[in-house]
Amino acid sequence: MEWIREGILIAKMHFLCWKKDSRVWLVFIVSAFLVVKTLGGITKFGLQYQMTSTPFLLPVLFADNSIANGLAKIMLYFAFIVLICNAPFKDERICYIIARSGRRAWWLGGILYSVATSFLFLLFLMIVAAGTILPVCTLKPYWGTAVKSLIIASGDIKAQYLESSLPSDVITLLYPPAAQMITFITVWLNLIFLSLLIYFVNGCNEKIKLGSMVAAALVLLDPVIRWIAYTPSRFWLYYISPVSWSSIENWTIVGSTHPLNGQIVVCASIILNLIMLCLTFIVEKRSIVQNNQ
Repeated sequence: MEWIREGILIAKMHFLCWKKDSRVWLVFIVSAFLVVKTLGGITKFGLQYQMTSTPFLLPVLFADNSIANGLAKIMLYFAFIVLICNAPFKDERICYIIARSGRRAWWLGGILYSVATSFLFLLFLMIVAAGTILPVCTLKPYWGTAVKSLIIASGDIKAQYLESSLPSDVITLLYPPAAQMITFITVWLNLIFLSLLIYFVNGCNEKIKLGSMVAAALVLLDPVIRWIAYTPSRFWLYYISPVSWSSIENWTIVGSTHPLNGQIVVCASIILNLIMLCLTFIVEKRSIVQNNQ
């Protein structure tokens, strides 16, 4: 269909704008720094004691932690919000593009761009993580002696080499490729949801764009939930924080005493994205009608 082809071209146009957008380059540079800072201690430990580590460390980057300050997961979510904060991506060319391609193609282009940006951002984190671990990397289907040793190391050793705690249950019970795949899918769905949320909120009021603030508040809800939901009677609170879903050490897949059911989390993520997809279309359609009037 013609409008689908036009939508793909509009998404490509959004990506071409990256060349001249210093904000995009800054986000990727800062994100790479966060990844290296978080995982560099594992590499240093492995080199010092001649140990190895798997390159599949996305579950470590998005691991939960009782201390939110400096937590890699929170910082990386913030970086993504900065990357996508200009949704619904309207500029001085919008009138010409909509007149030429139609509102459905414009909306589709923005959605495809959001989904693809979420994927590329997460892929970039994976590549940087693997590059950080490269000096001690092993492709065997295990976590590696460096990671295993750091789990059981003393508090002083952990403080010396680790920026945050390792997800010990995940490392003990899951193989790295499986943990990597589950984390990738869950985080990708969360990033798509945040991008659609920003798209919707900004589209509701184009003069005062509050989308980034709403998304940031949702991200900050994660450490708050972890702080207050410390007993089984309060575990249901984890279900109201989508960002908490991306830490698979909270899933029952690594222990029946953990708060989140993985199947419910994945289904809820898909449903939330479908709802936001409909809302973005409605608000885009309303915005264009108002402009025509």
